Amino acid sequence: MNKLPVLAVLTVRDNLTESNCSQLRELIGDSIEIRGYTVKDKSLRMFDPKADLCLVVGPPATASRIIAMLHPEVKYLVKERSVDLVRLHLLQQIPAGVDVLLVNDMYLNAVEVADELNAMNFHPMKLYPYSPEGPNRLEDNPPVPRRPDGSSFQYAITVGEPQLVPPGIPVVVDIGHRQINIMTVANILRCLKKDQSMDAMVGTRYLRSFASLSLMMAKKHQEVSLLQAQLSSVIANIDNGILLINESQEILIFNESAQNILGEKDLSGRLAKEFLGGDFFPDNPEKKFIHIQGSLVYVIVTEIVASFQVGKCYLISIESMEQLQNIGWDYQKQVSQANKARYHFRDIVYRSQAMGRVVEKAWSFAKSNANILITGESGTGKELLAQAIHNASSRKAAPFLAINCGALTETLLESELFGYEEGAFTGAKKGGKKGLFELTHGGTLFLDEIGDTPRSIQVKLLRTLQEKEILRVGGNRTIPVDVRIIAATNQDLIELQRQGLFRQDLYYRLNTLPLTIPPLRQRKEDIVPLFIYLMNKAISRQNRRTRQGRQSRQAGQDQQSNQNRQDGNDQEKAVQQMQIMPEAIALLERHSWPGNVRELENMLDYLLSIDALGKGQAAAIGELLGMEVRAAAETGEKGTATVRREPAGKEKNEADYNRSAQNKNLHPGAVQFSSRQMKEECEAILRVLLRAKNSGMALTGRGDLQRFLRLEEELVLSLDQIKLRLNALRGFGYVEAKMGKGHYLLPAGETYIAK
Repeated sequence: MNKLPVLAVLTVRDNLTESNCSQLRELIGDSIEIRGYTVKDKSLRMFDPKADLCLVVGPPATASRIIAMLHPEVKYLVKERSVDLVRLHLLQQIPAGVDVLLVNDMYLNAVEVADELNAMNFHPMKLYPYSPEGPNRLEDNPPVPRRPDGSSFQYAITVGEPQLVPPGIPVVVDIGHRQINIMTVANILRCLKKDQSMDAMVGTRYLRSFASLSLMMAKKHQEVSLLQAQLSSVIANIDNGILLINESQEILIFNESAQNILGEKDLSGRLAKEFLGGDFFPDNPEKKFIHIQGSLVYVIVTEIVASFQVGKCYLISIESMEQLQNIGWDYQKQVSQANKARYHFRDIVYRSQAMGRVVEKAWSFAKSNANILITGESGTGKELLAQAIHNASSRKAAPFLAINCGALTETLLESELFGYEEGAFTGAKKGGKKGLFELTHGGTLFLDEIGDTPRSIQVKLLRTLQEKEILRVGGNRTIPVDVRIIAATNQDLIELQRQGLFRQDLYYRLNTLPLTIPPLRQRKEDIVPLFIYLMNKAISRQNRRTRQGRQSRQAGQDQQSNQNRQDGNDQEKAVQQMQIMPEAIALLERHSWPGNVRELENMLDYLLSIDALGKGQAAAIGELLGMEVRAAAETGEKGTATVRREPAGKEKNEADYNRSAQNKNLHPGAVQFSSRQMKEECEAILRVLLRAKNSGMALTGRGDLQRFLRLEEELVLSLDQIKLRLNALRGFGYVEAKMGKGHYLLPAGETYIAK
């Protein structure tokens, strides 16, 4: 049985927690587990409920306090509220047209409720928002508020806070706390269920119930007015244009979005065919694009079926092209979550200068949108590098998809890349299928083994790269796509061109930004760090499987986060303590590694399977590699050497520069940064620290630096990036840090930035 996603409802009062949880359980409790939390002012600074999403309930000031308590990695939404529709009938206790005091704990909240009630036009009243703490529209903090003519209020409305109503008002109507509106519920489902169809489910549960009720009470004018007001309140919270019409196409109910799309201020009593066309309503409701006021919109007509004979009624939804495009982008974001690149530059383990140059160049290429061609022997990590480039690029929030061009037949490869239309070939799915270019729109497509691509597919690839559009198999219309290509091969594409197996024009389209990964035998200093890193991963993976096997199904959910933290601790501890025999190091560095890193991974799996990661590792490695070595027992524990993982990516390069600067005692004018971009960003940090020093700030933390860089230097850096650059500046002797307090500028740094 699949585990339901968990929603945590966070409020500051128990009654609010109960009412909001109750409403959500009634509406969507069958698809989401809902848990309530009352966050007290004395709670821990970092409130971290075990949930997939948090819903923060309360006015802006209260919501801000709750959000400040949340752990930075916790996902949250802020509740958007509307009045409790079920309690609107209580307003009929108040005569029409009289002056009414509307009381809430905050004046802005009172104004929002007044505007919402006025917009519904359910019961005509003159509403005067009021808060005991002021400000208000009458006078500043009066002991007893007065009507504009100076007389006392006889009627008051409160939203679940009768204790705030000033004394002396005879009739007090409590319409209850405001409820979660439809868009908030839809956003919750979109975040947790990742399914656009959930929006339709929510809309159906809201709209059809109210539409059917309003029709059922058609003969009771007073109750129909109430239900229509409730329905008006619901559709007012929907972004789409909404019309409710009868069988004669007379518009019964509409929202503001429909007015804006149709270009009419008052639609009451108008006929839908005036705007949608007289032939729009056949015997069966339909969906299609039409032009309204010169703009293309998408219209969906749904028949509302009631259990009584009152005639037909239709619900019409009108969506603008902008809304449809936003839905498309939301879909792409959801697709990207399932097709997300896992690796970053920090995951690339190396010590060699050769690999350092490749990583540095790849880091620079990530800032471009041009196509990249990665060449290198099989097993060198071409896809890992491609994923790191994607995650460092502006496309990192979009999908990353990969395909092996040499593993599929020509026909299958074409349909996978470009998709196909319904009926394109025998066995084609109904409705057709999107190809990888469409699914990767806005993101990065990794074409592995590009040298094995058939010539016919090369032609279509070339056209796609040139025209930025694709044609599905069996299709007759082009589809624009925005995709960055990273191709990879272990073959000599120049030689393939001479043999007529690879198109020259496609080669130059792909080879805009070339990268070549050297084989492992040419960077032997990377072998041992890679061995240690892969060994720790294998041990951590094995430990995780063992723990998961011992966990019961019932306790699994509660223990998951603790388990993940323990796994991370185990791996970090292993990195620091893992020991490898000198004989094993010699064997690893002597081997030519024709299978590169993949061969090294296979070796680790072998050693793990025979439990030979301890003292017997050298003998096991020698046996596997076919070499003769001394028995591991001859060395004992005295012959061990500890190997630590070097910092990866740009962190390692800058660490090298730091050590270089310290060893050579470089003076300010002789300092050399790893790149021009790094130099400019470090100088921006120095300028911020100098301004802070001149303004009397002795120490500046990374959070303040991040904010000042953005405001004063128009430079956006992550906290990790700032840490890396501060480490470089510390290595040059330009800045210093005090543990837990921040950084300050040294005289050498002040001299450098002054020059």
